[in-house]
Amino acid sequence: MSSETKGGTEHVEALARGLNVLQAFDQTHRSLSLTQVAERVALPRATARRLLHTLETLGFVGRDEKRFWLTPDVLRLANAYLTSNGLTHVLQTVCEDVTRALGQSCSAAVLKDDDAVFIARAKPASLLSVGLEVGYRLPVYCTSVGRILISELGEEALEAKLLELKPRALTEQTLTDKALIRAAILTARHQGYCIVDQEAETGFRSIAVPARSPGGAIVAAINIGAHAESVSVGRMIDEFLPVLLGAADRAGSMIV
Repeated sequence: MSSETKGGTEHVEALARGLNVLQAFDQTHRSLSLTQVAERVALPRATARRLLHTLETLGFVGRDEKRFWLTPDVLRLANAYLTSNGLTHVLQTVCEDVTRALGQSCSAAVLKDDDAVFIARAKPASLLSVGLEVGYRLPVYCTSVGRILISELGEEALEAKLLELKPRALTEQTLTDKALIRAAILTARHQGYCIVDQEAETGFRSIAVPARSPGGAIVAAINIGAHAESVSVGRMIDEFLPVLLGAADRAGSMIV
């Protein structure tokens, strides 16, 4: 199916290609040659060169004689979302409240396709800025925020989502059997919270709760993640869960 067919007659192919070029860069591809960019976005070199030139002219891409990279101006795109979205402000506020109360890093994520995307993050001042940050994406099938975000799907929608998923083992503990993933999601729905123990990252566990709109729909998931050696599952339930549930209630009361 062509991009125009997918996007309809209003689809602007050049814009779509330019955005794909921006997404060619990531943590493991911080700078790329023209050939590498063309390969990663599946475009002819000449087309990739024109797109990179346009993005360079706009200030989003830097270059030397052989390689290209993103510039800080790309952050203007992310900032436009963060500053125009009222939900982000609400979630940032409650994440900061949780961090002050527990001395633990707290994040909030929303659902985008098959990923949970983090849009708010707070951490104690004593911690280095490492790990999950705003904009980071994690798969829904093996994360506490992800399972919470899809836990309210109806039976048909949930089955359709599971059919789309292509789970792979990120650790020895990752659930990849779709029947087991489905059971974990239903458990999260029933309990009103979700704990994932070292499925997304070895030595790391997390707990998440839903933040609901005034109408009751889940609009985000709020979580705390910690090293398994320092925080037990029992502590997460006894100490962290009540604070997270209170934060989720406050978030719901502030969401317009």
